[in-house]
Amino acid sequence: DAEAGGIFNIAGNERISKYEFGVRLAQKFQLDTGLIQAVKFSDRPDLVKRPTDLSLSNKKVSSFLNKDIGDIEGNIIQLYQQEKNGFATLIKSV
Repeated sequence: DAEAGGIFNIAGNERISKYEFGVRLAQKFQLDTGLIQAVKFSDRPDLVKRPTDLSLSNKKVSSFLNKDIGDIEGNIIQLYQQEKNGFATLIKSV
């Protein structure tokens, strides 16, 4: 067993915005995508300053597990199936 330490980001293999992720997730769960609004950080001076690119890399976790994390669409489908099958399925997979 290998020792794990530090921060492991779990993300899909492609880069998309948080807005696009929210829209895709809402579409799969048949939620109203019209409630999701794209907002630029630069339009929100009340928020803490952040870089314009907040993308995560899954290279560390992929390397550690020696496994491809998969694409976002596939992961959303898997999440949808787990939700559809109930919480018990999620616990069994962990």
